[in-house]
Amino acid sequence: MAAIDQLSSGLWRARVRRQGQPPQSRAFALKLDAEAWARKLESEQERGLWRDSGEAERTTLAECLDRYIREHVPLKRDPARERSHVDALRALPFASRAMARVRSADVAAARDAWTAVGHAPATIVRRMAVLSRVFNVARREWGMESLANPVEVVTKPRVANARERRISDAEIEALCAATGSAELASFIHLAVETAMRRGELCALRWEHIDLHARTAHLPHTKNGHARTVPLSSRALEVLRALPRQIDGQVFGLRP
Repeated sequence: MAAIDQLSSGLWRARVRRQGQPPQSRAFALKLDAEAWARKLESEQERGLWRDSGEAERTTLAECLDRYIREHVPLKRDPARERSHVDALRALPFASRAMARVRSADVAAARDAWTAVGHAPATIVRRMAVLSRVFNVARREWGMESLANPVEVVTKPRVANARERRISDAEIEALCAATGSAELASFIHLAVETAMRRGELCALRWEHIDLHARTAHLPHTKNGHARTVPLSSRALEVLRALPRQIDGQVFGLRP
């Protein structure tokens, strides 16, 4: 049942108590607004549509980001990269605001600020994706069922990854020479020959390479599906010239 009373400050306070639901209250400048809010809340509770927004009002975005780091980042395939995006989100001016108070306009402003300082569109899209995941996790798992995801309605930057030409042999050799590292030069040559991603090459193990069948098996890839990569004669030449490491890794490099 709703109760409306006037506070000493002159504001009108609406209080709603219903069996089986936590008590709700909110203050308004006008009595009419307090009455309208109470009627709407009672109607939603009566129809089973109401969701408690208290947790989303009490918990800040920064607190949710910290919890996301503890509970979800370690489960990612690349925790370091995920954490770097979370760190960028923690630096946002609205990170200290309650989750329920973060608006789509705030997200759009962050997108524009990142663009203005020269961040690549792909980086901005990934940061927005992480922020969206935090809101979705908070809604599904952290007791914020009433929470809206402000990222969903914000336009993302257009990512243009088109390539106009292939790197030339002379450029490849110049790049390898500039590294000053025989291992890194082999890494570059194998990347060019196989089109494997950096992380895939760093994770490559000798047990997954069949020199006779001329293949390299990748049990873990970016899209989550294993695949087998054919090896060219040049790729075989590079692999045969590499020393074998005790840990079974083809390269002693990190992604």
